[in-house]
Amino acid sequence: MDLLVLNDTAHHNPALAYHAVAEGMLLFCRDQEAWVNFKTRVFLAYLDTAFLRAMVARAFQERLEAGRFGAGEA
Repeated sequence: MDLLVLNDTAHHNPALAYHAVAEGMLLFCRDQEAWVNFKTRVFLAYLDTAFLRAMVARAFQERLEAGRFGAGEA
């Protein structure tokens, strides 16, 4: 079991926050409205950064295919 405090993850790591909210189990919630607002911010941040994750994945795949993974840029 992993425990994750989500307070600032939506801003700092949208992918981690999204996976925690989408696949994790909420153990304690004092304010249901705040939780819904947080989930909304997490989903929007995740969708807003989708193009960045796709760009990084493409660049990573290109480096793997070119045999340049782990090598410094020349």
